[in-house]
Amino acid sequence: MVHNVAMLVDGYNLYHAIDNHCHIKQNHSFKWVNLWKLAELLICDNKKQAVTAVHYFSAYAEWKPEAYARHRTYVNALKHAGATIHLGNFKKSHACASHVEHNGMGMRKKKQTLTLLFN
Repeated sequence: MVHNVAMLVDGYNLYHAIDNHCHIKQNHSFKWVNLWKLAELLICDNKKQAVTAVHYFSAYAEWKPEAYARHRTYVNALKHAGATIHLGNFKKSHACASHVEHNGMGMRKKKQTLTLLFN
């Protein structure tokens, strides 16, 4: 019996984890990871498990034109590879901004992740 496997990807956290790694290693090619292939590599036993879905959750940083263009290109590549794309929106929040200044990036990441999942 083959078990179906779906991978759900938080694009914001994935990007920033890879970006932090890239600054250390000076290799930016990881930012263009094929998530379907990654899911296939992560399953334990490809005779008993099969990747049937990859869901990518993200939002475009439209206020950063170069990053926005690169992100759209990456999302199109993911679609071509078979991933299902779920796009949300960033929200401006004055209440959250003061927490970001005092608590570091943790609050901002949580806020944006929740925005992506619940919009």
